Amino acid sequence: MSNVEAIISAWEEQLRNGSAAALEDFWQQLPFASDGPTDDRRELFFELVALEMEFAWKRSAEQPVAQHCRAAGYTKWGLCDVDLQARLFAEEFRVRRRFGDRPTMVAFLAEVSSLAPPLLHAALDQVEREMCAEFGWREGGREIAKPLLLPPFDRRAPLSSVDYLVQRFIGAGSSGRVYRARQHSLQRTVALKFLRKGFLRNEVLVDRFLQEARLAGSLRHPGIIAIHGLGRTPGGSYFIAMDLVEGEPLQPLQAKNHMQLRHLLESVAQAAEAMAVAHAAGVIHCDLKPANILRDGQGRVTLTDFGLARQMAESQSFSSGEGTPAWIAPEQVDGYWGAIGRGTDVFNLAATLYWLLTGQSPHCGDSTAALLASAVSGSVIAHLHASEPELPAALDRLCAAGLVKPLSQRLQSMAEFAAELRIIASQLED
Repeated sequence: MSNVEAIISAWEEQLRNGSAAALEDFWQQLPFASDGPTDDRRELFFELVALEMEFAWKRSAEQPVAQHCRAAGYTKWGLCDVDLQARLFAEEFRVRRRFGDRPTMVAFLAEVSSLAPPLLHAALDQVEREMCAEFGWREGGREIAKPLLLPPFDRRAPLSSVDYLVQRFIGAGSSGRVYRARQHSLQRTVALKFLRKGFLRNEVLVDRFLQEARLAGSLRHPGIIAIHGLGRTPGGSYFIAMDLVEGEPLQPLQAKNHMQLRHLLESVAQAAEAMAVAHAAGVIHCDLKPANILRDGQGRVTLTDFGLARQMAESQSFSSGEGTPAWIAPEQVDGYWGAIGRGTDVFNLAATLYWLLTGQSPHCGDSTAALLASAVSGSVIAHLHASEPELPAALDRLCAAGLVKPLSQRLQSMAEFAAELRIIASQLED
């Protein structure tokens, strides 16, 4: 399933933005939804449900009136065989232990006894042991008798997860979930990004996850997330340790005054300047979008999630649909439009700017399939002035230059994009 990451990323985007869309409705939009069950579909279904449970229980912890999310609600799906049911219930147990009402294993088993498949007890026991062995979690202070076998030492990921205490779920990226954690040895707070469990059996996706850390770790710029290293857990999962960025994703412009517009343009300019440094080092991001551009309380911007990043030398390689549909460049969907490169990031960032200014994607459609079809259609993207005529004409021209579909005619330079944004911002009156 070549676009599995794009599907997960699109679902995560809906959850992050508080969309009311149900998973069942989202699933029905997928081209393979009506086909018979396969291992790939079951694995994707598990990842989508697990992500929804994480967001729901995190939200309920922050807003007590929020709805909880239970595994029992998904067992009616035809994809749910006995094994998958056990995994879903075990995932609910894991999420509730970390972010919810923290039931004991005995209490949880009693709660779901009428629904639990035969394998549930073993699945819960595995979760209990993993949480104990990996991050110092204890059930009532007791040790878990059966230790997990440690995976062989991996030179690619030498950090030990026992040095970290996971504290709370932050969000998700294109390849994994991100948590706030405390590093015991250095007494500091960091972020840990874990590769999705369903990807561990796919060596290509494992290599890509490791490459994410290597590429982002090779960059030195205050506007790019700092990587501390790679590690593995006793359960075999890979993780990236990185700076914890205390910021929020960029949001659409609310007030139409010059001060707010200037702040927004300066934030996007910071992102473009950081990417100009990455491009100079031969790294392409391939997934620039609002959720991956974090701004802190002082207005500093940090680029995150290099999960789809690649080196310039690899830019000729092509995988259909890799990217987030609302901001995706045509060449990320169909190689007919050209090779992925610097201009791809320019399109992604220009599409992000378009969304921040209008609240709409430059592509047309209400589903993943429709957005991807719009991205590769021959239609020209509507100018900013079509919906926001009061914006500066120079901003309209710059955004249009970054959203030209033919790669050969598109603006290619992030440094130029940033410089133009700063000029436009400086000309706005107070």
